Amino acid sequence: MASRAILVTTMNPAIAVESLSFAWPGSAPLFGGLSFEVARGESMAVVGASGSGKSSLLALLAGLERPAAGRILVDGEELARPRPGTGLVLQDHGLLPWATIRDNVALGAKVRRFYGPDGLHAPPAPLAQMKGKTPMPRKSPEKRARRAARTAPEDDRAVEAWLERLGIDSIAGAWPSRVSGGQRQRAAIARSLVLEPDIILMDEPFASLDEATREDLRALTLEIRAERGMTLVFVTHSIDEALIVGDRILLLEGRSAGTESTGAADAAETRYRLFANSPGDMATRAGLKAALRAALGAAS
Repeated sequence: MASRAILVTTMNPAIAVESLSFAWPGSAPLFGGLSFEVARGESMAVVGASGSGKSSLLALLAGLERPAAGRILVDGEELARPRPGTGLVLQDHGLLPWATIRDNVALGAKVRRFYGPDGLHAPPAPLAQMKGKTPMPRKSPEKRARRAARTAPEDDRAVEAWLERLGIDSIAGAWPSRVSGGQRQRAAIARSLVLEPDIILMDEPFASLDEATREDLRALTLEIRAERGMTLVFVTHSIDEALIVGDRILLLEGRSAGTESTGAADAAETRYRLFANSPGDMATRAGLKAALRAALGAAS
């Protein structure tokens, strides 16, 4: 029998995953019956063995892929497409090689001005309001309207501010190939933050960096998240990093042992567990670290 997630039920969670099933075409199912919630302002780390579906889960939360069954709710609305208020940071940076660091950081703002604040060339009103629904907004309508109506000069000022905050203003005119991996990742983070996201998804963003750079960027990311009250979902292979980043840790263990796949996304029952983290309690952390290592060893 699969281990079930400990559902922490909150009022109006930022993210609610309900009985999620998913499989890539022609491949065995990754998820079956996956359910969990992420509270507003919470930082959740996601760990699991290679092939357990960590990056696929992030693609689903970003709206880049659709579940075969079940649903994902963000701010109470079913996710049907990429959401302007969700930032995504990838391990490989995703920078345009022919654009300068400054132009890469400004890219998201330019795309938003083209497509409109809801991504559909629509008027500057929350999508839920246009559907005749009354959402419970994370930000005031006035703040949402200001963000939606931000002009090109205002976007430029935001770009410059984040270039400075991330410590890359001095190399803003350089090409991505001419700067370090840490600087490229800082640019990728700045590009997301320019859009003032309320949710940020990070897929092993520091895995390819040296230890000192990884620690610096991780600390800066957590500092900015706390300042702005963002919800963070952070995928990592490292148990130590998960313990630093996550208020809670979602462990994906893959399909249940002995479950035969028929190719249908709901044919497999996903084994997954949620662990509460206590960063200041070293004894609890030591026990959690041992439990995660044991679970990952059994799953591999």
